[in-house]
Amino acid sequence: MGCDNLADNTPENNNNDGDQTYVGDTTEAGDTSDAGVWDGVADTEFSTNTDAAAILAAIYALEADSGDYESAVPDSAKDTTVPAVSDAASIVLDDGHSTVTPNDSVGITIDDTNNIITITAEGTYALSGSLSDGQVIVDVDKNVNLILNGVNITSSKGAPLALFGKKKKIISLAEGTQNTLTDAAAYTSFYKDDEPNGALFSKKALTINGSGSLTVNGNYNNGISCKDNLKILGGTITVSAKNNALKGNDSVVIKGGDINITSDADGIKSDADDEGAGYVYISGDAKLSIRSAEDGIQAYRAVHILEDAVVNIRSGGGTTSKTTGYDGDTSCKGIKSDLDLLIEDGTFNLDCLDDAIHSNNGVLISGGTFSIKTDDDAIHGDSLAVINGGNISITKSYEGLEAAKVVVNGGTINMTASDDGINAADGTSTTPMQRPGPGGGPGWQPGQGGMAANTNCAITINGGNITVNAGGDGIDSNGNVWISGGFIVVHGPTSSGDGALDSDGTFFIDGGVLLAAGSAGMAQKPSTTSTQYSLAFTFSGRKNVGTQVVVKDSKGETMADYTGAKQFQSLIISSPDLVNGGVYSVYIGNALSKTFTVSSKVTSVSL
Repeated sequence: MGCDNLADNTPENNNNDGDQTYVGDTTEAGDTSDAGVWDGVADTEFSTNTDAAAILAAIYALEADSGDYESAVPDSAKDTTVPAVSDAASIVLDDGHSTVTPNDSVGITIDDTNNIITITAEGTYALSGSLSDGQVIVDVDKNVNLILNGVNITSSKGAPLALFGKKKKIISLAEGTQNTLTDAAAYTSFYKDDEPNGALFSKKALTINGSGSLTVNGNYNNGISCKDNLKILGGTITVSAKNNALKGNDSVVIKGGDINITSDADGIKSDADDEGAGYVYISGDAKLSIRSAEDGIQAYRAVHILEDAVVNIRSGGGTTSKTTGYDGDTSCKGIKSDLDLLIEDGTFNLDCLDDAIHSNNGVLISGGTFSIKTDDDAIHGDSLAVINGGNISITKSYEGLEAAKVVVNGGTINMTASDDGINAADGTSTTPMQRPGPGGGPGWQPGQGGMAANTNCAITINGGNITVNAGGDGIDSNGNVWISGGFIVVHGPTSSGDGALDSDGTFFIDGGVLLAAGSAGMAQKPSTTSTQYSLAFTFSGRKNVGTQVVVKDSKGETMADYTGAKQFQSLIISSPDLVNGGVYSVYIGNALSKTFTVSSKVTSVSL
């Protein structure tokens, strides 16, 4: 019987990893050094549409230039300088007895009755001591640098530290010091209108530098709340918040520091939708540990992460035992952007109830090391997802990699998905075509699934080392699939309602190595218009976990070697080493099963 029409009625087995090797010339399969994102596509029906090109151009612009958010708030000398405590006016906090040195300092008002210290003059001030129920307020339209030199401020009425005025404010964490800010659970005192709204509040831009420690307990709303650009360059910072832990309306830029976040809403958030605003940028040696009830990192315009940043996120309480996707009303994603998301490098450990990496527009990953587990999609772009590099391990997901257009140019990707592994879909419905009849036949045509092709959807694989273990379809496109390079292994479904490969349009192969095993009820072959030769094996019964299938050429050299990670009844092998008229032998275990000749672009072999 053919590869695409064999019945499959055995229950799903397990998802143990299998081993697979390929012996032969893999240079073509792995060489993507000159490959553009859409190489090999432009002269075919798979041409990139203008929307996808525009999305990709916007993301690459972030890679070439750190973006408007970064060029608008470059590091100044004031940002990076930690003043000496000896060069600052000293304010020692003490309930009812706060003092200033020198005592003739101007622009400092002390209200000992209410434990409120107000700074109204430009300058550098070092704060130390404690207030059990008080506030420090800065209200000046010029730059002010506050050195936190071992300070502990708690307020029962509002924010313990609030910064107002038209110019940037800088907080420096003195070396070797521990500083703590704790606000009230309910504010009874606002300085201006409904502000402040966080335990550490700044009306304009705020930079935090230094090597000391800062703990912020946001019991009312946000932990650190900035209505402009929030920048963190150093320090050990621990923030807990009833709402968002770090909130920079226009941007959040983190270039250093060890930051630990616990939030009842988003961990890090920038949501201004003005031009040039709504960015989160993380770089340098920044280390982030985020536990958020909702999104870990959320930005309106873009999230950009690079260099040696370390990002650990547990959002929405982390994964559960559920395998059918997240269907809650609250967004509990790991890293999320309403527009574009770019990751150039870094180390990521993401444990998420919702999507781990998500963009409502486009995602581009150029590098980094990822450990991902999620109840929903591991990497999702509504319009576009591009993987150019990186080491990506997805140990649990509903779908591994999903977008309307998915492009893989490089990297190492190992994914486990309870549904589809790689999925090209845009959320629109399509028209059903012919489905298999009782017992699995008559089956679909090679290279075409059971739905009308969606021209907005496509999967393009130009390179990379990809392993998919999927409970649903391994590679699934509501449109076309194009493979021109890479080494791809699919441990597909055991259920007869899914296939290792599923394309509603053309499944075209002109390079790379593909080993795709799965059930036989809805198995699909590559398109016969492909330029590379493929083999389509069907087996008379299910093969057990650990079954080895080896293909050798007429000289006895191994061309392909697949070992099942779960039960399978169909196997697709495509390789640049297969030639028309070539004589090959297939072995199951160590036993010769059949010798055959390649006679067409897709040669079917029944065993």
